[in-house]
Amino acid sequence: MNLSFIKLDINIMNDSKIKFIRKLPNGDGLIVLWIGILCLGMKASEPGIVEIGDGIPFTAETLATELDIQLNTVKLGLETFVKFKMVEIWNNKEIFIVNFEKHQALGKIRTARKKSRITSKRYRTKLKKITEVTVTPSSRYPVVTESDKTERDIELEQEKEKEKSLQQEEYDIKTKHVHTREDNFCQTCQCKINPEDSICPNCGDHI
Repeated sequence: MNLSFIKLDINIMNDSKIKFIRKLPNGDGLIVLWIGILCLGMKASEPGIVEIGDGIPFTAETLATELDIQLNTVKLGLETFVKFKMVEIWNNKEIFIVNFEKHQALGKIRTARKKSRITSKRYRTKLKKITEVTVTPSSRYPVVTESDKTERDIELEQEKEKEKSLQQEEYDIKTKHVHTREDNFCQTCQCKINPEDSICPNCGDHI
């Protein structure tokens, strides 16, 4: 299954079998052995079978070495677990954990993984289709029509038009009374003036 965890019921210490096992000689050591067997069962290529590798089962001796538990404790534990139908010994050597898949909900995990693979495949297919769409110049630079403009866009355009209108009015006011000396004529009353004059002798405007 390639899982890095096992499920333990939070009420495991209240289980009748666990309570009885803890009262045996080195009972706490037997509980450690049981949890160790569960972990090895999850690590196996075939969940629930306690083996070193494919077709190589653990023995009491190799279990004692692997879990760092005294051999006598391992032998007592295996006898007790068989008695309580927690494990089975196949062919006098293979240790099989009873109802392992059920208690570890491996069926649900397999289903969830299958759904996840299907979802990921659909997503990759959809993403591939999107990336394969050809980008044309028109789609790269879309034309903005009047219907595409938002109210804010229209407001900004109106503000710009008002600003331009005000600037034009200010310019007209400033330039209304500006006079030049072209051809020695006053630009206000069109009378002839001397080049040295700064005020029109007829209308009195500054030249």
